[in-house]
Amino acid sequence: MHVRVYVTDDGTQSGTAPIAFVNGRRSEIIPKHPESLRWRYWGIVNDEDRLLNTDGNLARRSIQLQGFYISQQGVEESGPRR
Repeated sequence: MHVRVYVTDDGTQSGTAPIAFVNGRRSEIIPKHPESLRWRYWGIVNDEDRLLNTDGNLARRSIQLQGFYISQQGVEESGPRR
């Protein structure tokens, strides 16, 4: 499964947490940001990507059931893999 990744768009370099993992289907809606900030698109990862490893099966199960998962972990500066 491919997962779209969105990061916080707060205008700072550290503005990468929380992050939203959204099912890769284009019809999926981006969830509302828990702190009322805006999301910005970061990239697409596979559901086996290490970004999801911190929360493991919880993240994968949430994406399968509700189409998204919001995590408090940040995104590394190295950028997305394409």
